[in-house]
Amino acid sequence: MARLKGVPSEVVAALALLVFYATVYSGRFYSPDGMLMFRQAEALVFDHSIHLAHPVWGFGPIGDSPYGLGLSLVYAPVVAVVGLFVQHVPLSPVTLTGGQADWGFYTQELYHDPIYRFVAPIHAVIAVVGVWLVARLVLAMGFGRREALWAMALCGLASPWLIYSRGDFAQPLEGVCWVAAFVCALKPGRAYTAGLGFAVFYAILTRPVEGCILAAACLLLVLPKLSPSIASVAGGAAGLAATILVDLVRFGWPIQSGYGPNVGWTTSPIGLAGLLWSPARGLLWWFPAILLATIGVAFVWRSHRRLALASAFASVALLLSSGFWSVWWGGLDWGPRLMLPGIPLLAAFAGVAMSRLPAVVGALAWAVGFITCAPALILDVLRGYGSQSGTASGSFDWQSYPPVQFVSWMQHRSGTDIIGRPQLRGDVDIYWAHLSQYRLIGLAAVVLELLLLFALLQKARMSEPGTPA
Repeated sequence: MARLKGVPSEVVAALALLVFYATVYSGRFYSPDGMLMFRQAEALVFDHSIHLAHPVWGFGPIGDSPYGLGLSLVYAPVVAVVGLFVQHVPLSPVTLTGGQADWGFYTQELYHDPIYRFVAPIHAVIAVVGVWLVARLVLAMGFGRREALWAMALCGLASPWLIYSRGDFAQPLEGVCWVAAFVCALKPGRAYTAGLGFAVFYAILTRPVEGCILAAACLLLVLPKLSPSIASVAGGAAGLAATILVDLVRFGWPIQSGYGPNVGWTTSPIGLAGLLWSPARGLLWWFPAILLATIGVAFVWRSHRRLALASAFASVALLLSSGFWSVWWGGLDWGPRLMLPGIPLLAAFAGVAMSRLPAVVGALAWAVGFITCAPALILDVLRGYGSQSGTASGSFDWQSYPPVQFVSWMQHRSGTDIIGRPQLRGDVDIYWAHLSQYRLIGLAAVVLELLLLFALLQKARMSEPGTPA
């Protein structure tokens, strides 16, 4: 392959994607979930405790985080450094007004945390690492850089991965663990075997259920090889032990996760339908490359049946777990968030399918995915946009399809958001756009980022991506 100054085309593409993610970065929280994981990092750094010093407001005061430590541990080093220069404000007192939460204070937490705005770009880095690993997985399967770049484009720009590069959820980090584990499982050598064990361990530490699915899939993939099998089992056991210990310290009981009694799995199939084809959550709209992924799995089946079987198992298990989860629509988030860990794996197989399909097929899948996801790059779902789709029933309403809802939102704005709070104005949800309202540097930053993006894309175009690694 002709490389530009020795830099592989997938690395250039990853840098270009990082520039794009930085251009649409928002710099604030998206949810109480994300706020809890960040407050956990602050507790570890400032209070040297796994317990939260102050409760966090969601729909009520939450005393301790029910979430894994994976994302909090990623935050912690940056929090420690930024905390040396930015004053740490102990937020989240229990504030009630007439028996209700003080939403003014709550929105201050979500939008104006003095440390998080410097920590938020971590999510763009996590997302880009995941997309780069997608390319490495395609190459590890024996396909060329053309297929790898297709996989990167479908994952990074035509799936919910694009949206959550801005957000504060742990699913993208979980997805990085998934694709890293598969890459390591396909590579020989002690370093990759150790990487496999660590990826499984950290996946369980980040999100236990999805991590256990990954552990089982990796074991299915590497059997009967002894060392990788031991690494998969050891990583899974260590992750479960750490998770049980954390829950024991937090809640006093090793199998208590902190979720309420009304949250769990059900037997209703509505979630499966919602995650597959509903306008607000369906993968067929949000990630149409899933259809290409099924073709890619069939291609791989002929040469590497264990890989195809393990990937299919992981994807189907994730779909079943997410679809039968009682809150499969995910609250105040956007799109099929619970399916996010499997997106990089599916994107890799979609890229493989492009080895035998015309480019117009991939372009169509890319266009539908990007058009579906793009509105959430511009407008703020917490400020009322997206409220149409914030329930199970609303997910099946065609008014909830993002482009349709975008047009409706721009024409007719309601007076309250999804839970009856007054809307906040200033709907453009991009940090640089807000900054440019007050300083020229904000607009200049956007222009410079877009120029750099154009330059990097030109370099990627000059590469010859069809040659196998």
